[in-house]
Amino acid sequence: MTAFQKAEALATQRYDRDKLLALVDEVTTHFRMPNSFERSKMRAVCRYLADALDRCSGSTLQQRWNDFEKRFWPKWKAGVDRRGRDYWTWGARVLISARMIAPSLDMLSDLRVNQWIAHLPEDHPLAQQHTSLLQATNSITWTSAHSRQLAVSNGLRILLVRGYDHLHHIKDDDLKLLAVRCIHPRAARFLSWAFAGLHTGISRCSKFFSHRREGTENRLN
Repeated sequence: MTAFQKAEALATQRYDRDKLLALVDEVTTHFRMPNSFERSKMRAVCRYLADALDRCSGSTLQQRWNDFEKRFWPKWKAGVDRRGRDYWTWGARVLISARMIAPSLDMLSDLRVNQWIAHLPEDHPLAQQHTSLLQATNSITWTSAHSRQLAVSNGLRILLVRGYDHLHHIKDDDLKLLAVRCIHPRAARFLSWAFAGLHTGISRCSKFFSHRREGTENRLN
């Protein structure tokens, strides 16, 4: 098994801090990082995340992550008891992009997931689908670059939350979920138009998106 295959199998396994951090070291070796300092900082912040997971309830890693999202993440977003300074999100960045766990859409709604995916190896399925999303949304030339970026982020959010490896797996119900739960539903509409180009003869342009207002994406590193 590759490092990323082992990472994806970790969610349903019994939580083991040492095994988690060993796999973090292994997968981050393959990340496209600008320098060794950032890679070492990423691994250090993952240890802070493991400290929190140690205190969460649940037998599997996924169960502990679900508890972490409820108990710790809101406090960390508010700046309470979080460690890692400017790098505090990087622990979540590793576990989520390596698919060690499945995050909630609520958690991802204001995170720059497109930047998180950019550090994955070029042959990783998520990196390849990121490229496909960029190509599809670039064809929507009549809207702003910001809206196209939000559409790409929304597509990545669906892949991460649902565990999909390919854009073709995304269903109309997934796009509707964005309209209900996501903070920038107009970008979901642009995403549906992009899929109309990706899926020949299948239009996913849902009218209800046009009645909702585009939100503003918060910027978290």
